[in-house]
Amino acid sequence: PTSETKMCPACNQEIDLNAIFCPKCGVNTNDVIKSEPKKKKNGIKWIVICLILTLAIVSVVIVNFMKQKKEEGEAIVSTVLFDDTQEVLHDRVDLDKMKPITDKEYYVRGCTALLDAVGGAIHHIGNVHKYAREEDRPEKTLFIITTDGMENSSRRYSYEKVKMMVERQKEKYGWEFLFLGANIDAVSTASKFGIERDMAVDYNCDKEGTALNYEVLSDTISQVRCCSAPISKSWKKRIEEDYKKRGR
Repeated sequence: PTSETKMCPACNQEIDLNAIFCPKCGVNTNDVIKSEPKKKKNGIKWIVICLILTLAIVSVVIVNFMKQKKEEGEAIVSTVLFDDTQEVLHDRVDLDKMKPITDKEYYVRGCTALLDAVGGAIHHIGNVHKYAREEDRPEKTLFIITTDGMENSSRRYSYEKVKMMVERQKEKYGWEFLFLGANIDAVSTASKFGIERDMAVDYNCDKEGTALNYEVLSDTISQVRCCSAPISKSWKKRIEEDYKKRGR
């Protein structure tokens, strides 16, 4: 770096001295806590996704995740669809083997067992990590929750139980959680799950809004895969702007 530049502490890119956000990885350079670099295991990133979407726009999810195949490194994906029941579409599937979802796998059904879907997915992935060999454990876990409705039919898990699980995974294992909600107060609902307001966002539940969701999530996942820094607080900026412009 020169007297007018500095190095991004997350991805080591040379950037303008006064830049707040790195143009390469998007990290807020003021948020990054400098520490001794950790030795990487095998570069694997696990991405766990809980989804409830309208059928007309479900293809957006796979289109954006297909773009992830071009990124460097490895990624393992789990996808859980939920209404009044839960259905696992992908259980730790290598990203390179992901195929588009069709109406045979996904179709609109019943209510919203959001707590059961989240609690069950955390329990399952947590056990996989627990009993895996050290070299097979992922370097990072990103858990994305997307819902277009309120919790109304869970039987196995309560808010208190799920919040405890979320906070444990964050504090003990460094999991990161994102919460995207429509037709609800996403920030307030996320707080019941133990998810910070910076990691939650309201979105417009239409074709344009949902497409934007997964453009933003694809960029965020790319950041997670290339950098060791926490997700930037600015990750949701485009979704927030769209919601303020077109929402309600």
